[in-house]
Amino acid sequence: DNPDQRVQNDAEQATVGLVTTMAVIASTSISLILYTIYVTNQVGWRATLTVYGYYLTSSVVNKYLMSPIVALTYNQDKLEGNFRYNHVRLRTYSEAIAFLGGEKDELKSLNRCFRFCYENELLLNIRQSALNLFTSMTSNSNTVLAYCIVAYGVFGNSSAALSEKVDPG
Repeated sequence: DNPDQRVQNDAEQATVGLVTTMAVIASTSISLILYTIYVTNQVGWRATLTVYGYYLTSSVVNKYLMSPIVALTYNQDKLEGNFRYNHVRLRTYSEAIAFLGGEKDELKSLNRCFRFCYENELLLNIRQSALNLFTSMTSNSNTVLAYCIVAYGVFGNSSAALSEKVDPG
């Protein structure tokens, strides 16, 4: 394994990754612009603003729900590591602990470590469930929002034309 080959391979992977990322960004931006123009022409600017408002609000709520999960996950890993360390320490020094009569102190220590792990995991699961519920509701309501916008475009304009035909005066 040659260092020059590793540098060349890393440079190639970085270039491919950058080109792929730029292609996705360009494609997404063009699609977004064209879709915005199309929807605005078909249904009107209110529908376009409604969609952007919906996604902006969803993103803000998602960020609010997701932020504590990162810290809780990090904390959970740390607490589990502490618990494993204390458990290994107990197994390693079990003979000395037994001779010195430290069973009660060790039991308290391990129970405290386990309680911290359990409480953090419980909180993490509650927060993750709230995020999953919101994500599911958001993804399901995307379809409903799209149908409402189409319905507004179909029935919103035709109701004004229909009222003109019914009431000629």
